[in-house]
Amino acid sequence: MKKFLCVLFSILVILSLSACGGDSGARSGTVAQTKGVDDVLSSGAAVSGTSAEVQNVDLSKVKIFSGKIPSNEKYDVDLTKLNATMVYTKVSDMVTNPDDYVGKRVKMDGTFAVAETEARNYYACLIADATACCSQGIEFVTDKQFNYPADYPPKGTEIVVTGIFDTYFEGQNQYFQLIDASVYNADA
Repeated sequence: MKKFLCVLFSILVILSLSACGGDSGARSGTVAQTKGVDDVLSSGAAVSGTSAEVQNVDLSKVKIFSGKIPSNEKYDVDLTKLNATMVYTKVSDMVTNPDDYVGKRVKMDGTFAVAETEARNYYACLIADATACCSQGIEFVTDKQFNYPADYPPKGTEIVVTGIFDTYFEGQNQYFQLIDASVYNADA
């Protein structure tokens, strides 16, 4: 009996450690109606990007890039200083508890993604977790108007984004984003 319980416990531990992400249906209250870039992406909007795409573009001419990444700026949430596991955990908390982060200055790095829908395009910085099996994304909106795709980097480009965390509604669903965002070439 002890051997059976030991094996059962080991299997449960392995399953819990190998699980990735969460089911938005398992959330309660207003959180169940809070959606992020990941929800838009999983709804069928096409997002892709290859390193070959990125290699064929002169990133120094991308108009959305704001020049050199400021080194003396202060951020309430600086995801660039955390390891992959902590970044994923922090972004998950931001998704689950967005009201705790509204108005905070955020800095993050990841890959550029676009969800192209009939209504509009959603631009995001995607962050993979430590095992690279899952990703979280935060949508960003700049204070200037840019034309897609001409003024943007190719999908999959490594970027750094800074901005103010905010939420908004589309219909009954609450989404989150970085507003007044600045986008930088992570390799510059």
